[in-house]
Amino acid sequence: MRRSDTSARAAHVAPMLLCVALGILLSAGMAAEAPGAGPRNPPALVDPIVVQLPASYYGATFPVDQDVELVMPEDPRWSVINVTGGRNIVLKGGSTVLTSDSGNSVVRFSGASGSVTIEDTIIDVNGHTDDAVDVSGSSAAPYVFFPDVFLINDRIDGINTDQEHNHGDIFQPEGSIGNLVIENLTGSSNYQGIFILSRFPVTSAYLKNVNLSYEPGGQPVTYLLWIRSASDGSAESMYPITLDNTWVQPRPNQNAAADAVAPWSGDRTGDGASIGAIDGGSTVSWPSNEHVVGMVHVGQPPGGDFAPLS
Repeated sequence: MRRSDTSARAAHVAPMLLCVALGILLSAGMAAEAPGAGPRNPPALVDPIVVQLPASYYGATFPVDQDVELVMPEDPRWSVINVTGGRNIVLKGGSTVLTSDSGNSVVRFSGASGSVTIEDTIIDVNGHTDDAVDVSGSSAAPYVFFPDVFLINDRIDGINTDQEHNHGDIFQPEGSIGNLVIENLTGSSNYQGIFILSRFPVTSAYLKNVNLSYEPGGQPVTYLLWIRSASDGSAESMYPITLDNTWVQPRPNQNAAADAVAPWSGDRTGDGASIGAIDGGSTVSWPSNEHVVGMVHVGQPPGGDFAPLS
C-alpha cells in the first residue's frame, strides 16, 4: 500500500477510534475531559504561615515562595479579603456576609505564584455590587505566574449589579491563571456568574457538579456562564474546558443558548470560525468547538444544589 493511502486510512480511522473511546467512557459513567486538563486536587502546603482572619477587612502581602493558610473565624465575616503574593494559598471553611460595597471583590488573590484554594466556604455578597472571588497570577504581560485555582464545595450568592456599575461576578480571573477546577459549587447572580475571558491566559478549566441560577434584580439579562467572547482571538486561542454535570437556571423567559451562556448561538470568531452554542432544549453544547468537552444542562439539578446551605 502506498504511504499516502496509509495516511489517508489512518486519518479516517482515528476519529472512529476516538468516538469508540468516548463511548466507552460514557457507558462506564465517566466524563471525557478536554485535552490538556490539569491537576484535580490542590497541592499540600509546606511550612505555611497561618493567619487567623478577623471579621473585619484583611489585607496582606506575602513572598511568592511562602505558603499561606487563612483560617476563618467561627462567626461570619463582614468585610473583604485582599491578599497579594504567596505561593500556595488555602482559605477553608467559614462564611462572609458582606455589609457594604467595596467596589472590588469579597475575596481577592493577586500575584499568587502556585495555587489558590477556596474550600467549604460560603460567600454572600448580600445584594452588593462586588465580585465574589477574583484571582490572578500576573495582571498584565509579560505573564510570569499562573496559579492553579480550586473552588471546592463553595456556596456563593447575593450578587446584585448592572451594566452601569461594577460588573459583579461569582468568579473571574483578573489576570493569568493556570488550571481552574470548580467542583461542587452553587452560585447565584442577577448579572454575571462564572466569567472566564480569554483576554488573560488560562491553561485549562474543569467544572464538575456546578449549578448557577438567576437572582431577581439588576441587569435585564443574566450571563451565568461565560466561557469566552467571540472577539477573544481565533478558535485555536481558546483554553480547553470540561463541563461535567454543569447546570444553569436562566431568568424567566431567557434562552440559555442565546443569553445565559457564552459563546452564544451563532457566534463566530474574528477569523470566521463557528464557535456558537447549539440549543438542545434541555442542554447547551458547542460541538464545533473542539476545546469544549461536555455540555451545560438547563434547569436545576435533580438532586438539588451541589453546595446546599444546610
